[in-house]
Amino acid sequence: MSDPHELGPAVGTVTVLPGAARRDGLPIALTSFVGRERELAELRDELARTRLLTLTGAGGCGKTRLALRLVSELADRFPGGVRWVELTPVADERLVAAAIGEALGVRPLPGVSELQACAAYLASRRSLVILDNCEHLLGACAEAAETLLRAGREVVVVATSRAPLSASSETTWRVPSLSLPAKGVSAETLADSDAASLFVERARQARPRLELTDTTAYAVARICEALDGMPLAIELAAARLRVLSVEQIAAGVSDRFRLLTGGPRTAVARQRTLRASVDWSYELLASDERVLLRRLAVFAGGFALDAVENVCAGDGIAPENVLDLLGSLVDQSLVVSEERVGGMRYRLLETVRQYSRERLTEAGEADALRARHCEACLAFAEEAAAHLESAEHRAWLGRLDPEAANLAAAIEHALASGSAMNV
Repeated sequence: MSDPHELGPAVGTVTVLPGAARRDGLPIALTSFVGRERELAELRDELARTRLLTLTGAGGCGKTRLALRLVSELADRFPGGVRWVELTPVADERLVAAAIGEALGVRPLPGVSELQACAAYLASRRSLVILDNCEHLLGACAEAAETLLRAGREVVVVATSRAPLSASSETTWRVPSLSLPAKGVSAETLADSDAASLFVERARQARPRLELTDTTAYAVARICEALDGMPLAIELAAARLRVLSVEQIAAGVSDRFRLLTGGPRTAVARQRTLRASVDWSYELLASDERVLLRRLAVFAGGFALDAVENVCAGDGIAPENVLDLLGSLVDQSLVVSEERVGGMRYRLLETVRQYSRERLTEAGEADALRARHCEACLAFAEEAAAHLESAEHRAWLGRLDPEAANLAAAIEHALASGSAMNV
């Protein structure tokens, strides 16, 4: 075995490998970056206030590309180097420190752990370390981030993950969907939407002579809206232009898991199809989290906590655990939470809802959950009816409006199943 010092000079507790002094350790993007100007401005402000910033969001929302763009713009602020740690291929938490050491270009000397060696190397440097795709290694990534931050006052860590690291001093920033086209979109106004701009740019890679008309623009808008402005889904849809028209794609997104399967062969497995992306998130869940997620598919439009407790608890989910399970699904970017007048409401992105509905059917729970949803909606409608002619009628109308989609779904189920709903 060769002397480790032949690899480079030893610095304290670490051997520095050749090339470690290079400043730019960022991957090279092979496609253009589209939009996100507002998001980048917000993230630049966040990084001026925090030393640990985690970009969270659903699979395929563009966390990695946004982080890469952000740190590329800020690289000059870090004379000690910018290092990108790709964690997708790392299957064991015990290997996280080794992956960081490889990205930094350092190895520990005998008696020193890999993480200690990384910290020693960064101690006197103003450096930026990016931990990309942390969701399957959360504990080790949290420990690594805290260790690196304690090593030196000028070390900054940016992470991307479907869930927060839950590390000390962490600032989490949820990556939103791309902006959608406005109503009445035309070929001239399509570029005002980041989602539509991304679709058109990727579409012209598949069909360079694509012409935009008002009819085509309307179809693009339908695609972007149906796919919740999610970049991965939009890129997979655009790739289908090799064999389908824009209008055919717009008609086919209702069966998105069959349609959106054309990712690049060189992409990681979970980015080649839409189903693989959602599968990855689902497999990371605990068993009771999976049960709740699939049951949430019974709701339409959105739902409140008390409705989840009434409809989804039981048969494996204790009522007192619903809040924590729902919070965990929010943290893992599978449920969207929104503050409204009267309290928090929750919803599933359409892709997650369709996936969860399939899982609900596979589990044999669909009929029972629809019946429970129907009963809960009936009880709510009866309670509301008793107040609609009282002095509280305005408040109750305000409570009824957000539940319109759920009430419609319940009525549809009652009619289809022959149940009686005296609504």
